[in-house]
Amino acid sequence: MKRAIFLACGLVLICLQAGEACPVCYGANDSPMNAGMNTALSVMLGITGGVLGFIAAFFVMMWKRYRRQQMRLSGQVFIDDHGVLRTKDEKGVMEWNNF
Repeated sequence: MKRAIFLACGLVLICLQAGEACPVCYGANDSPMNAGMNTALSVMLGITGGVLGFIAAFFVMMWKRYRRQQMRLSGQVFIDDHGVLRTKDEKGVMEWNNF
């Protein structure tokens, strides 16, 4: 067990040089790799933000359409004295004895 731990620690120490940072991580701000990575990040954030923006705009549009439809229906429909749902344009039922 101790050999496995020493072997693992030795491998980590040997592989440390392979895991060194690239020039961008070291802070070489004028490298072309840094400019390319910044452009790639901007494009990815722009695409993601655009898609999420369209999804949010869709839900806002649906909410506004729902509110508009609700207001339109509340102006046309009412409940009469008997608890029946009626529209304002409804003429009612004509009885035969009204002639």
